[in-house]
Amino acid sequence: MAVDEKKERKSDAAYSWSQGQGDVTVTFMLPDGTTKDKVTCVIKVDHIKVAISNNTLLEGPLFTKIDPDGSTWIIEGTRYLSICLSIG
Repeated sequence: MAVDEKKERKSDAAYSWSQGQGDVTVTFMLPDGTTKDKVTCVIKVDHIKVAISNNTLLEGPLFTKIDPDGSTWIIEGTRYLSICLSIG
């Protein structure tokens, strides 16, 4: 399987996620007017917290350990928050 191919996908009302060989990507739809200043994204080795304007969207332990330094988040356009968690 190529690295950019996703092997598993899940969708939820609040977010969707996909998993590749070395990463997991979590995507949230953002409310209108959301800017990066309103986003809180705390990524730890075994825990994640995502909030918009102090409204927690996702918080809890991760299934496996990830590399926080290799993990990133970005606002795509004006509608999506995409978080890439580097496994390892």
